[in-house]
Amino acid sequence: MRLKMLEDRAQRTYFILIAFLAIIFLTGGSARQDVGSLLILRPLSILMAIYAFASCKVADLARYRHLLIVAALIVVLHILHVVPLPPAIWQNLAGREVITSIESVAGLSDVWRPLAMVPSGAMNALYSLATPLAILLLVIQLPEPYLRKTVWVILGFAVLSGLVGVVQSSGVDFHLYRISSDTPPGLFANRNHQGALVAMIVPLAAAVILAKSASPRSGKQRIAAMAMVIVTAIPLLLVTGSRMGLFLGVIGLLGLGALQLPQLRSRKLLLISGGLVVSMAIVTMLFARGAAISRLGGVGEDLRYPVWETVWRVIPDYLPLGSGAGSYVEVYQIHEPLSTLGRAYSNHAHNDWLEVILTGGLPGLAILLYVVGLVLVRTWRLRSANGINVTFNRLGLLVILMLAIASISDYPLRTPIMAAVAVVAAVWAAMPNSRKKYDTEESHVQ
Repeated sequence: MRLKMLEDRAQRTYFILIAFLAIIFLTGGSARQDVGSLLILRPLSILMAIYAFASCKVADLARYRHLLIVAALIVVLHILHVVPLPPAIWQNLAGREVITSIESVAGLSDVWRPLAMVPSGAMNALYSLATPLAILLLVIQLPEPYLRKTVWVILGFAVLSGLVGVVQSSGVDFHLYRISSDTPPGLFANRNHQGALVAMIVPLAAAVILAKSASPRSGKQRIAAMAMVIVTAIPLLLVTGSRMGLFLGVIGLLGLGALQLPQLRSRKLLLISGGLVVSMAIVTMLFARGAAISRLGGVGEDLRYPVWETVWRVIPDYLPLGSGAGSYVEVYQIHEPLSTLGRAYSNHAHNDWLEVILTGGLPGLAILLYVVGLVLVRTWRLRSANGINVTFNRLGLLVILMLAIASISDYPLRTPIMAAVAVVAAVWAAMPNSRKKYDTEESHVQ
């Protein structure tokens, strides 16, 4: 009876998770305040987070306590950024001189204001945390067999986004968001975010195809299946036009060896996969003229570099507490050099590592370092592991690595879709890893 109850609870949570992820992928391709789909996603995410927290067991929370600590630190920091402070405190924070001088002229020097220089942006950033928090509280409730099945779910949505991108690249005017001219962005508003997700298809598919228990005779079939996945994934990636996506695709391919997939020689897999990648890239360039390849020559024209220089230069002006969550646009406009002024505006630093330090200050940097430390410790502990979940542990770390690299030149984790993917990957990486050999996907609920 108890096992039946546990099984029913696991199935219910799993199907709720799938439905919620479907809504996220259809409505969460952008986090801008003026995106209409967030009117659906944000309230639903808050309700889902409340439901998931209420249904969590103490054992679930204890098993993934490190992830919950990170989540709590991020939420608390954002809450502190919207709490009104007395004028005597707020006016003495670094970088507030422009606002205090305006207040003085307007006779508003006694107004209580939050730490964040742009309160509306800080509230938007706080609300955005509801989606990944709800996903985290749902996923940690899943038993290990169901956690492994979530790879299928993420892979399916990644392929769907890639296929939508192909339809868009063929000339069909189908876009979920009209805030960007990027083509083809798939289910996103930004082709770089699309590229990052599509780049994950190969390692996700590798875990799905090759992590199952099978006899040595099935090795050839699994290699063939892996080859088909790569043949499908490479054109999807090339048509996005994302240079970072192309680079992440290489990272994902090279990371297959680190997964240490059972009963398969990594060198053989890498050799075959590498040959297929090169072959498909050549075919795509010759016949489809892949946009990602053609844009490689425009690296020197990228406006990211002057933006990074400006952000790096002004970060000390806002330490130790930063300019506040969601304040990047306005703060950058204060310091923007004349050489980069134009009709377009810089909506993000396109380097989330720098932007987090600018807006979050030393507390934001401390959280970043804590997360990096957790990832390094987990990587070290898994260096020679061979337990039942090791493939998924390493898959999670590989996805996190890909997102960390993508965040050097973009802001993928600010979209609800990629935030949800990152949370699921973090839970994969943190899954308990028993010593017994990998047995089967059809395990009973533990």
